[in-house]
Amino acid sequence: METTNSQLDDAAMPSDLRGLQSVVQGRDDDTMYEGIRAQGVDVVLAHVASILPGAGAPGGADGAQGAVQFVLDTPDGERRLWIARDGAAVAAGLGEAAAARATAAMTLANFLRLLTAEPGKDAAAQTALRSLRVTGDEALVRALPGWFLPPA
Repeated sequence: METTNSQLDDAAMPSDLRGLQSVVQGRDDDTMYEGIRAQGVDVVLAHVASILPGAGAPGGADGAQGAVQFVLDTPDGERRLWIARDGAAVAAGLGEAAAARATAAMTLANFLRLLTAEPGKDAAAQTALRSLRVTGDEALVRALPGWFLPPA
């Protein structure tokens, strides 16, 4: 199947992290943001938050648990999204986390790269991790790529 520069501007957004990986992988920020703007930043973030709970890796992240608050620099300004892990269960939502152990600030493009990278094997994840500005439990944030099933 031929892909456009960014499938985030298609009518149907990816239904899981593997699909999101196909949209994110190998694309520069400008290309990703073109598609994100077409859908709307808030729509894309709500969609990403909705697919994360189904992506938790059993036993992933070496037992790391807790909530991470993300402060994202997007084409439409700052947005907030949180991700929490309790055992194998992953939850996510827009806005403020109830009890975040860490706050991580980064661009929306790097956040998407971080979510879709295969832990320890993806240069994009390493770049995204280097771009983080973390307050609180930095080890929890750095374990985040292992929270999810590696995209196939």
